[in-house]
Amino acid sequence: MSTSDSSFAAMPLRVRDVFVPGGFPKHTYQSRKQYGIEEKLIDALDRLNKFIAVAGPTKSGKTVLVRKVVSPESRVWLEGGHVNSVQDAWARFLLKQ
Repeated sequence: MSTSDSSFAAMPLRVRDVFVPGGFPKHTYQSRKQYGIEEKLIDALDRLNKFIAVAGPTKSGKTVLVRKVVSPESRVWLEGGHVNSVQDAWARFLLKQ
């Protein structure tokens, strides 16, 4: 989108509206439909009783993708550095229930 686009120019944004650490950037979310990422996550969610891991480089949109597709009550966040065994992962999951 160019800065001469009238719809873009008519919408002044504050930095906090574009860069939302830990939140959902409603103005800058990129669905990347050409890769079918959202659909793949939705398909994985349809396979009940499974863990789904979303991995990728830092700042690539993993958290934003999950927050867009998965309801808050269905999410369990596991950080790799805090999980040392399968039992750790299940314990975290069971605490959420």
